[in-house]
Amino acid sequence: MQDPADEIARLKALLAEKDVALAKAEEKADAFAEKAEALTEKAEALTEKIKALENELFLLKKQLFGKSSEKIDPRQLKLEYEQAVEEAAEADVPLEDLPFPAELLQEWETEDALDPPKRKGRGKRKTQIPEDLEVVRDPEIHPAAGELRCDCGCEKVRMGEEVSRRLALQPQRFYWREQVRVKYVCPGCHEVTRPPLPPAPIEKSLADPSLLVDVFLGKYLDHAPLNRQTQIYSRDGVQLSKQTLWSWIEAITDAPLLGAIAEAVGEDVCSRSVAQTDETGVLVLDREHPEGRFKGRMWVFCGETGELFYEYTPTKETRWPKARLAAFKGTLQADAYGGFDELFRDGTILEAGCNAHARRKFKDAHDLEGKREEPKVALVYYRRLFACEREAKRRGLDADARLALRKEKVGDLTKRFYAWLKQLKSKLLKSDPVYAAVRYALNHQKALTRFLEDGRVEADNNRAERALRQVAVGRKNWLFAGSPRGAQAAATAYTLIMSCKELDVPVRDYLVDVLDRVSTHPAARVRELTPRAWKAAREAAAE
Repeated sequence: MQDPADEIARLKALLAEKDVALAKAEEKADAFAEKAEALTEKAEALTEKIKALENELFLLKKQLFGKSSEKIDPRQLKLEYEQAVEEAAEADVPLEDLPFPAELLQEWETEDALDPPKRKGRGKRKTQIPEDLEVVRDPEIHPAAGELRCDCGCEKVRMGEEVSRRLALQPQRFYWREQVRVKYVCPGCHEVTRPPLPPAPIEKSLADPSLLVDVFLGKYLDHAPLNRQTQIYSRDGVQLSKQTLWSWIEAITDAPLLGAIAEAVGEDVCSRSVAQTDETGVLVLDREHPEGRFKGRMWVFCGETGELFYEYTPTKETRWPKARLAAFKGTLQADAYGGFDELFRDGTILEAGCNAHARRKFKDAHDLEGKREEPKVALVYYRRLFACEREAKRRGLDADARLALRKEKVGDLTKRFYAWLKQLKSKLLKSDPVYAAVRYALNHQKALTRFLEDGRVEADNNRAERALRQVAVGRKNWLFAGSPRGAQAAATAYTLIMSCKELDVPVRDYLVDVLDRVSTHPAARVRELTPRAWKAAREAAAE
């Protein structure tokens, strides 16, 4: 018979072995659990990343293939809101418990009060002809001689005429403009006297200011590259090389001529107390660059009194706008480019944001998830905001009256909107497309609501963005600037051309007149030749 003590010892050893095995199994289970948890977290992270990439792909496709308009039919938002209210009623959920501020969407006004009446259908653009258009009369058309004798035997006499008109066009006409200087001589000593040759924009050049302006406007207003212009001129029998045309543009956009006027516009724009700015890329060829080309930047500064100033810089660094705005004190409206942060640091320049940028992010979230209520709230808010701006513009209000209207229409609404955004942010995941829009609005709340403090400040930066469309359209035609000097010439051209368009100045008349005078005009009075001063002088002379 086995000793009980040995049996107990054997059982204890067996139990110890089982404990060790159980401990190892528990360790393995814990390891598997940790690994499973890590894999779950990784899967969730990858899922979120895939969702973010899908959202990004959707927005890129929309940007590439979708319509450029960001407008939404307000009736669609209203319909979606009413559907949400019905669903809440069926589920016995109080209206105030809906995940968005119901009162914002409940306060519907009539469509005409929010938006100006729209035309039904696209319609046809009305033909407009200048009233003072020259009339060239063709030779009179008379009946045939045999038709002038009546059947009764009488000779018909003239009783009147019928006039019909057709709109005709004479292609551009090249001609030599001769300047005749009469010489006088003394019969006794034979001393000759002759008047000096009138100054020309480019000395010893065959180009008259009218031709210089035509080349200048063809490239920078009509977006016709110089090689295309040479082909147009050749149809009239005049052969001008691309290099010749560029030498003319380079000469007239240099500092002593149009470049000095453009710089005066820039100094005037950046000496005011309110300005807008934005920038876009421009491809520039440069033989000294390792790649032979680089992406420069074209900045635009919108003045308080209508002028536009364009400046070319080789990079997007903060030092360029900082140098241009060194004397600026006031409110600068721009997008949320981080390079501007240094400008606003000391408080000398106040930042104003662009609500169109903020709205665009909510619009993207709405496009991604059309059934979400949160983006709809933001879109309704921005709809009311821009409706207020349109009303102020329609009524022609000054800065003080516009500020009063803003406070009345959207002042309290803006406070409630941002309070709602703060509550909403805590409920959203960082991967949520709505989160990005909410974070942008809250991070830039002070700048985005600056329009409620100063009536001169716009609600958006769209004016600067519109000003850069001229550069964008031209870039699609001439593709690149042939050199840094060419990019600087483009900046000078856009400054004068677009300032004329903004101020309703006849750009061809302005440039021809200025090129006739600028070479002899005192440099200290160059501001008299800016588009705004030129227009004021013309209006004063007319009165």
